[in-house]
Amino acid sequence: MIPNRCFTGQKLLFNGVELESSGSDPHGILVVTDPVHGPSVVVVDSSTHERVVWDASSCTQLNAHVYESRAASMNRWRAVSGSLTLACGTNERSIRGSNAFDNCD
Repeated sequence: MIPNRCFTGQKLLFNGVELESSGSDPHGILVVTDPVHGPSVVVVDSSTHERVVWDASSCTQLNAHVYESRAASMNRWRAVSGSLTLACGTNERSIRGSNAFDNCD
């Protein structure tokens, strides 16, 4: 999965970013930044709507940085940018990779 669109998590009422891919393998990734529990990643299969949650307990590496623009926006959403690097897995499935995102609206 290679994300080709990103949106601020504000639109779905969470702190973080939504990364989406289109094409033959449509998926979505929610990068959630929680100041108490740390980052987590939710992978959503767009065809089956199955959701898999990855957090520090299931990842050997999970670095998520989301920076919110402090500039005011006409639509009240703040643009976000940042990066994600993860290596997570169980006996049944795994995910690994990195992505940088910029000016997500």
